[in-house]
Amino acid sequence: RSHFTRGYMIYQKDSSGIAYLEAGQGDPIVILHGHGAKAILYDTLIEELAKTHHVLMPDLPGYGNSISYSKGTIFDYLSVLETFIHSRIQRDYILMGHSLGGLLSMAIMRRGAPVSRSIWMEPAIFDLPLKTRLMLPLFRHYMRYTPHNKEAVIKRNAELMWNDWAHPSKREAFLN
Repeated sequence: RSHFTRGYMIYQKDSSGIAYLEAGQGDPIVILHGHGAKAILYDTLIEELAKTHHVLMPDLPGYGNSISYSKGTIFDYLSVLETFIHSRIQRDYILMGHSLGGLLSMAIMRRGAPVSRSIWMEPAIFDLPLKTRLMLPLFRHYMRYTPHNKEAVIKRNAELMWNDWAHPSKREAFLN
């Protein structure tokens, strides 16, 4: 399995060309990133979860360090992803998805994967107009070569989080 070296993770690549990060021991959790992202963007989350879980986070096909994938249907794409997950985890697992990863998580669950629980962050669960669907492949290719500003993402996430869930008024405001 991957290991942390001074806060950084080491990518591995399987025989199908999927690059991934893997760390920790315990109940397995698979994390699927959003559109235009890659697994290493979530290294601090992986490091924290790896203290209690076996964490597996691939760069989705066509993103980050994984092979490009542009042929076939969404079902072919899902099959590649499911085969990768099953090659690393042969039991029930927690499935966590952000944005596009949330949409893929939902599709994987609908196909009968052994998911015990799921967590969706900003899931992209909606139908897109035809024009937008036709533009997404071009956008994906553009974003593949656009670097992410990790510091800006971390700062924005810190602005959106709070640790006072127990306070009734904050909990009610969040739920509303």
